[in-house]
Amino acid sequence: MLQQQVVMREGESKIVTLSADDSVNFYDILGVPENATVDEIKAAYFGLVRRYRPTEHPEEFQRYSAASRTLTDPRRRNEYDQMRRAGKRIQVLVDQAAAAADKDPQKAMTLLKSAIAIAPDSPRPRLLLAHVMMRIDEYAVAEKQYRWLLKELPGDETLHFKLARCLWLQDRADEAEAELVQAVKINPRYHDAHMLLSRMYEKAGKYALAVYALEKAIENDGVEDYADVDALLRLLVLYLHMGNGAEAERTSQRLLRVTPQTDARLATRAARRMFLRARDLYDEGDFRVANEVLQVALRLNGVEEPFASEIQNFARTVVLTGEARQVIKDDLLRPSLRLMAQVRYLEKGTEAQRRVRMGEVAENIQNEILQDARQVMRSIEYLRREYQVIATDLEPILAEISSRAQRRLELIASAGATGGSHVMPEKVSVSPVLAPESAPTPAATVSGDAPADRPAGEPRPKTGLLGWLRGGKKDADP
Repeated sequence: MLQQQVVMREGESKIVTLSADDSVNFYDILGVPENATVDEIKAAYFGLVRRYRPTEHPEEFQRYSAASRTLTDPRRRNEYDQMRRAGKRIQVLVDQAAAAADKDPQKAMTLLKSAIAIAPDSPRPRLLLAHVMMRIDEYAVAEKQYRWLLKELPGDETLHFKLARCLWLQDRADEAEAELVQAVKINPRYHDAHMLLSRMYEKAGKYALAVYALEKAIENDGVEDYADVDALLRLLVLYLHMGNGAEAERTSQRLLRVTPQTDARLATRAARRMFLRARDLYDEGDFRVANEVLQVALRLNGVEEPFASEIQNFARTVVLTGEARQVIKDDLLRPSLRLMAQVRYLEKGTEAQRRVRMGEVAENIQNEILQDARQVMRSIEYLRREYQVIATDLEPILAEISSRAQRRLELIASAGATGGSHVMPEKVSVSPVLAPESAPTPAATVSGDAPADRPAGEPRPKTGLLGWLRGGKKDADP
């Protein structure tokens, strides 16, 4: 007997495939030959249902109706005939393709094309082929299969959604929107369609429509609960991009309400979603919104350790990086301080490369202290006032730079008081403390040996500002 199998792959499609029992077939049920015309099939059906009324013989009536629906529909009849001839073979090919879809998509594609060649009217191989093609970014092939399926099943909202996603990935937003509108027209509570519509509207700058689509996705089941965390998180980010702080805060409160904070597992899962969204925003350079999302995650109670600490550390990194981006563009700061922020917070490289770059920073700072120590001190005060997070993070280094700049001013003042104001500034300030790390000490210059206070063969300790920035021992006053 004919059996119906609902295909539940890749998005719960409503596609129904047909398979045939070898012992009984629809032609035998209706008592017609396999080459019977549609009129002959209908006549046989009506004759049977007059004898076997549904109220008296419900099972027989159901069998006759199923046989008639299949054999009077040309597509269903072709599919049924193909499945009767090669149903087992097609089933084997499709099952093998499903097993190979993830690890060997090329093999799956070959198997599915073979199944389609045997039974071109069977939808299941085509649906699975479209799925495989989407996985390997062969969107044109996937689109062809989805359009074929929609011709047969125009009322399947899931197929409209899949085609819309395929079109959107091909940057055909208008066509994708039309398919999604059709999907939600068929099923107004179709959550995934509303979510994809919101992404499309947001990308197009249609924020009001994006908000509407997200709210429809949230209310699709009539209850705002933990299942709506993703939609609420997207709504929060949308309001933050719009600069609507009041709605962003209200959405934050909604997020906190739907997250069961007495359940550590669910609270941590929600926090992780926020963390991953913030990381995406961070990678896109949207540090302000990334930090706002992380602050909401930090308001969740019950988040498990060590993940809660990881969120805090990342939030600090986001703020530091965001401030660093502003620092390097601020012309009111000395170039050496801007370079230090760039190297410390923005540049990526190996530890050796970072040490080299910090050496360059130290030399630049030393040169600026020699040239205009007072201006360096003013620049540091400006940094502390305008960029408090970075200034706090750099405070030990800033304090050391200020101290050296102050000593430089004292040396100049002392030289002026003793009548040495005509001495060039560079000569006044030259000392082992301020000298670059590569500069030899006076004792080593004269004799070529290690200084008296350092054993032979022991490497010279890191000194001066360069040593400080590289993590070496801080020297005493010169």
